[in-house]
Amino acid sequence: MDRNNEACHGRFFGMQRFFLSVGRGYLNFSTSNAVVIGVQCYIAAFHTGAVFTHLRVGHHPAAAAAPGIFIVIAFAVLAIRDNFVLALLETLASVAVGVALGFVLVKPKERSVPLLSPEEGDTE
Repeated sequence: MDRNNEACHGRFFGMQRFFLSVGRGYLNFSTSNAVVIGVQCYIAAFHTGAVFTHLRVGHHPAAAAAPGIFIVIAFAVLAIRDNFVLALLETLASVAVGVALGFVLVKPKERSVPLLSPEEGDTE
């Protein structure tokens, strides 16, 4: 079903995004390292999926920079809470999850012109 045709699209999904972002923001100030690490790993995976989506559907590569900066910020927060090596491993694991979900959930853009037309592929 097309979300734009649902009755409460603007209200429900807008509020859902608002409350989810407020919840994540609040959890970043937790005194528990495990909670903050979990939130930052989620943020890194989520924004990796956004980068992957932009690239997979054929947007300009610069469009991937906007969500990409949040992966760097998540890494920085992880490095503050943990040591550098653990932060790097946690970020890489989150990036792997984001890319794997991107392969499953994002349909690639279909090319209107094949990479090799029949004339170019003939070597005779």
